[in-house]
Amino acid sequence: MIVSMQGMNVNASWTYNASFNFKFAEGSTFSGALTASLVGSDGSVLATSSQNVSAASATNWTSFFTTLQPTADGPD
Repeated sequence: MIVSMQGMNVNASWTYNASFNFKFAEGSTFSGALTASLVGSDGSVLATSSQNVSAASATNWTSFFTTLQPTADGPD
């Protein structure tokens, strides 16, 4: 799933907090990474953070929290 928020100012001197909640259905076999990113309007990745998850340990609501530190300002 991709969630997008357009029109957000990205400044390399700021730190951004990201959070969301997720859960997997019983019997799911997913194992992989959840990723939060700041992406410029030109498609450049300005910051990214990933966390490995497994459906076996996340059948209840689970919170994902991370901080993102951009390596550059977002394009105007």
